[in-house]
Amino acid sequence: MNSLASAFGLILSFVVVASPHHGNAQVHLFGLPDRIDRPGDSPEQWDDGTNPEAYAAYLKGLEAAKAGKAAEAVRLYSQAIELYGQSNPKAHKAYGLRASALRKLGRLEEALRDNNTAIALEPNDSPIEYYDRGVTFLGLRRYRDALRDFDVFVKARPNTSDGNVGRGNALYYLGEYELAAAAFDKAAQNRPDNASAWHSLGLMQAKLDDVDGAIKSYTKAIDLEPGSASYHYDRAIAYRKVDDNENALKDYTKSISLDPDYASPYLNRGNLYSTLGELRRAVADYSRALELAPETFGAWIGRAEARRKLGEFERAQSDYSEAIKLRSKNYYAYRQRGWVNEKLGRTSEALADYRDALDLKPNDQWTRDAVKRVSANQ
Repeated sequence: MNSLASAFGLILSFVVVASPHHGNAQVHLFGLPDRIDRPGDSPEQWDDGTNPEAYAAYLKGLEAAKAGKAAEAVRLYSQAIELYGQSNPKAHKAYGLRASALRKLGRLEEALRDNNTAIALEPNDSPIEYYDRGVTFLGLRRYRDALRDFDVFVKARPNTSDGNVGRGNALYYLGEYELAAAAFDKAAQNRPDNASAWHSLGLMQAKLDDVDGAIKSYTKAIDLEPGSASYHYDRAIAYRKVDDNENALKDYTKSISLDPDYASPYLNRGNLYSTLGELRRAVADYSRALELAPETFGAWIGRAEARRKLGEFERAQSDYSEAIKLRSKNYYAYRQRGWVNEKLGRTSEALADYRDALDLKPNDQWTRDAVKRVSANQ
């Protein structure tokens, strides 16, 4: 069944995913701070004492934001803005910070209006406000606008790390991977202790097939933040690409130990165990991945394949059926279910599956031969 084995290799390639899928369900931001601390965030740095009530609301907004209470922060910043006066330059910091809180609530268009107002009210503080608006533009998928704003920030602060991380994000989503890698590299060089910059650089290097470079960058990130499950996970994927299965297994296992509820390492460690012929361990990992993420197509297919190889045809048939529910146009799942149905003596079901597979991939010779074989035996 060499054709089955080679097809399984193709399936595995569909489910090896990097850590951007472990987090933001909208636009993932690679190591990008939501906001940068600015002059005036500390009481001793900003306030002339002329409006203590407004400033008190502003400070309470800061406390709420730092405590993760975004809605409360919006309320308090709004109060500060009203007390200062909406067009008073003194309110510009409250506008900027309210934009950040609104982003956390997913209210991006409102955040953009606040970013624009902050820039208009206080041009002298605009570099930081441009950075903040760039983050908002990323969330709105306005990547050219985001890049423009990050460029303004980097021009004003050429040695910044965060600004180059912002540029890297925008360039990545514009498909400019080499330029994105250069931006992340600049961010890492400007601040060598920025683990997320090294990690982001590694992701871009992997995207550009510079796997050795990616491993080195991930390793620098891990040296700085050894407790990151994502960093170990992404390095494991890179190790797999250079067939260093031993180190890949170590990193998948470390990632799982750091975050037991992170489904992707289980999925991909299951793939590795399957490749190594450790099918029982593969089944266990696929099962855990499905407990955490039941709609993971690759885990259903992976477990079905492992069970097929173990001769557990009934269970394999059930797993292929679950995979088909998730991707009804996947010819391989039909073909494989047809094979186990044939083994189980269910010739009618096998023939139906093979024909469904051929409808999706008419030139698949293995399946055409299977149809002839089963038809001849009916």
